[in-house]
Amino acid sequence: MKLVKYSITKTKKVLLFETNIIHSDVSLDVISAGFAIISYDSDLDLFLVKCFGKSESLQLSSNESDCKIIQDYLNNL
Repeated sequence: MKLVKYSITKTKKVLLFETNIIHSDVSLDVISAGFAIISYDSDLDLFLVKCFGKSESLQLSSNESDCKIIQDYLNNL
């Protein structure tokens, strides 16, 4: 399991980065941001993602759809 910060841009690009980095230093044209717990299920051969929280520097919260967007991104690399 890994805890990361994330942002999703208006064009649905996923940005994942370490928790010691400030959202506003990384993100432009963002529609949602927060934290994600990423785990890998070796039986299913899939990444699983749980999103929560918000970015105080961007004044944006995570959205319900963020988990699926990030999972789809990671599982299609």
